[in-house]
Amino acid sequence: MINHLCRFLSFVCTLVISAPAWSAAPQLESDTDVATAGYYRLEWNANEVKDFILEESQDYYYRVRELNTQSREDGWSEVVHVQVQHHSLTRALLFFVIGAIVFVATLAAIIVGNRQASNN
Repeated sequence: MINHLCRFLSFVCTLVISAPAWSAAPQLESDTDVATAGYYRLEWNANEVKDFILEESQDYYYRVRELNTQSREDGWSEVVHVQVQHHSLTRALLFFVIGAIVFVATLAAIIVGNRQASNN
Protein backbone atom coordinates (compact mmCIF):
# COMPACT_ATOMS: atom_id res chain seq x y z
CA MET A 1 0.00 0.00 0.00
CA ILE A 2 2.76 2.44 0.92
CA ASN A 3 4.63 1.46 -2.24
CA HIS A 4 1.57 2.35 -4.38
CA LEU A 5 1.16 5.64 -2.51
CA CYS A 6 4.82 6.54 -3.09
CA ARG A 7 4.51 5.74 -6.80
CA PHE A 8 1.35 7.86 -7.07
CA LEU A 9 2.96 10.82 -5.28
CA SER A 10 6.05 10.47 -7.49
CA PHE A 11 3.81 10.46 -10.58
CA VAL A 12 1.92 13.57 -9.42
CA CYS A 13 5.17 15.41 -8.63
CA THR A 14 6.53 14.50 -12.07
CA LEU A 15 3.40 15.89 -13.73
CA VAL A 16 3.53 19.11 -11.77
CA ILE A 17 7.24 19.67 -12.38
CA SER A 18 7.15 18.79 -16.09
CA ALA A 19 3.94 20.66 -16.87
CA PRO A 20 4.43 23.60 -19.21
CA ALA A 21 4.62 26.92 -17.49
CA TRP A 22 1.62 28.94 -18.55
CA SER A 23 2.52 32.57 -18.78
CA ALA A 24 0.21 35.16 -17.40
CA ALA A 25 -1.91 37.15 -19.80
CA PRO A 26 -0.22 40.32 -21.06
CA GLN A 27 -1.11 43.63 -19.46
CA LEU A 28 -2.53 45.90 -22.18
CA GLU A 29 -2.60 49.67 -21.66
CA SER A 30 -3.48 52.75 -23.69
CA ASP A 31 -1.90 56.16 -23.25
CA THR A 32 -5.36 57.77 -23.30
CA ASP A 33 -8.99 56.87 -22.78
CA VAL A 34 -10.23 59.54 -25.21
CA ALA A 35 -8.16 60.15 -28.35
CA THR A 36 -8.61 63.58 -29.94
CA ALA A 37 -5.12 64.09 -31.39
CA GLY A 38 -5.60 61.70 -34.32
CA TYR A 39 -3.48 58.95 -32.75
CA TYR A 40 -3.01 56.93 -29.57
CA ARG A 41 -0.58 54.31 -28.34
CA LEU A 42 -1.23 50.78 -27.12
CA GLU A 43 1.43 49.05 -25.07
CA TRP A 44 1.70 45.65 -23.46
CA ASN A 45 4.34 43.87 -21.45
CA ALA A 46 6.51 41.54 -23.52
CA ASN A 47 8.49 39.17 -21.34
CA GLU A 48 10.33 36.70 -23.55
CA VAL A 49 7.64 36.31 -26.19
CA LYS A 50 7.97 38.46 -29.28
CA ASP A 51 4.89 37.38 -31.22
CA PHE A 52 1.45 38.56 -30.16
CA ILE A 53 -2.07 38.69 -31.51
CA LEU A 54 -3.74 42.07 -31.15
CA GLU A 55 -7.47 42.15 -31.79
CA GLU A 56 -9.39 45.34 -32.51
CA SER A 57 -13.14 45.66 -32.64
CA GLN A 58 -14.90 48.20 -34.80
CA ASP A 59 -15.73 50.17 -31.63
CA TYR A 60 -12.02 50.58 -30.61
CA TYR A 61 -11.90 47.80 -28.04
CA TYR A 62 -8.57 45.97 -27.90
CA ARG A 63 -7.16 42.81 -26.39
CA VAL A 64 -3.85 40.99 -26.83
CA ARG A 65 -2.41 37.55 -26.16
CA GLU A 66 0.87 35.76 -26.76
CA LEU A 67 1.22 33.76 -29.94
CA ASN A 68 2.96 30.53 -29.05
CA THR A 69 2.17 26.87 -28.67
CA GLN A 70 1.77 27.09 -24.90
CA SER A 71 -0.84 29.83 -24.83
CA ARG A 72 -4.27 28.89 -23.61
CA GLU A 73 -7.42 30.23 -25.16
CA ASP A 74 -8.12 32.19 -22.01
CA GLY A 75 -4.72 33.92 -22.14
CA TRP A 76 -6.20 37.19 -23.42
CA SER A 77 -5.45 40.46 -21.67
CA GLU A 78 -8.12 42.61 -20.12
CA VAL A 79 -10.08 44.54 -22.72
CA VAL A 80 -9.01 48.16 -23.24
CA HIS A 81 -11.42 50.71 -24.70
CA VAL A 82 -10.26 53.86 -26.50
CA GLN A 83 -12.85 56.43 -27.49
CA VAL A 84 -11.95 58.37 -30.65
CA GLN A 85 -13.40 61.86 -30.62
CA HIS A 86 -13.16 64.38 -33.40
CA HIS A 87 -12.76 68.08 -32.76
CA SER A 88 -15.96 70.09 -32.59
CA LEU A 89 -17.14 71.92 -35.71
CA THR A 90 -16.46 75.25 -34.00
CA ARG A 91 -12.85 74.33 -33.32
CA ALA A 92 -12.37 72.99 -36.85
CA LEU A 93 -13.76 76.21 -38.34
CA LEU A 94 -11.48 78.24 -36.05
CA PHE A 95 -8.46 76.29 -37.37
CA PHE A 96 -9.66 76.93 -40.93
CA VAL A 97 -10.05 80.70 -40.34
CA ILE A 98 -6.61 80.96 -38.70
CA GLY A 99 -5.08 79.05 -41.62
CA ALA A 100 -6.83 81.32 -44.12
CA ILE A 101 -5.52 84.43 -42.33
CA VAL A 102 -1.96 83.07 -42.33
CA PHE A 103 -2.29 82.19 -46.05
CA VAL A 104 -3.57 85.67 -47.00
CA ALA A 105 -0.87 87.38 -44.89
CA THR A 106 1.86 85.27 -46.52
CA LEU A 107 0.46 85.95 -50.00
CA ALA A 108 0.30 89.69 -49.27
CA ALA A 109 3.89 89.71 -47.99
CA ILE A 110 5.07 87.97 -51.17
CA ILE A 111 3.17 90.38 -53.46
CA VAL A 112 4.35 93.49 -51.57
CA GLY A 113 7.93 92.24 -51.46
CA ASN A 114 7.85 91.44 -55.18
CA ARG A 115 6.53 94.93 -56.05
CA GLN A 116 9.17 96.60 -53.90
CA ALA A 117 11.89 94.54 -55.52
CA SER A 118 10.57 95.47 -59.00
CA ASN A 119 10.55 99.20 -58.17
CA ASN A 120 14.19 99.18 -57.02
